[in-house]
Amino acid sequence: MNNKNNDSWEHPFIQGSEVYIVERDECEDACEVSGYMLVAYTKDAVIVSAFINGLRDLETTIEYHIKETASNFDTDLCVFPLADCYSTKEEADTAFEKENSLLDAEDLDNDKEEFK
Repeated sequence: MNNKNNDSWEHPFIQGSEVYIVERDECEDACEVSGYMLVAYTKDAVIVSAFINGLRDLETTIEYHIKETASNFDTDLCVFPLADCYSTKEEADTAFEKENSLLDAEDLDNDKEEFK
């Protein structure tokens, strides 16, 4: 479940749980759905981690990121808009397909205009 209107914010997310993100390209078009571990969230964004070496719990995943930061002063956490985060893959896939079908319809309309 996501919430594009964050004024009355409710969330179904639990830190450490698996969430699904509709990822976007540089043009902000939906390009794929990916699963991540939820690290933290605000009313506008989620911070997520890939599942690393089979780690499935938040504490061990955070320990990994602490070690990576200490040794490389770098780690791979991602921040996405809350509106692109879903608690199930089915919800994310539905949102992805809906957005892409709208984009396909727009492209078709643009193609028709070109040939007039």
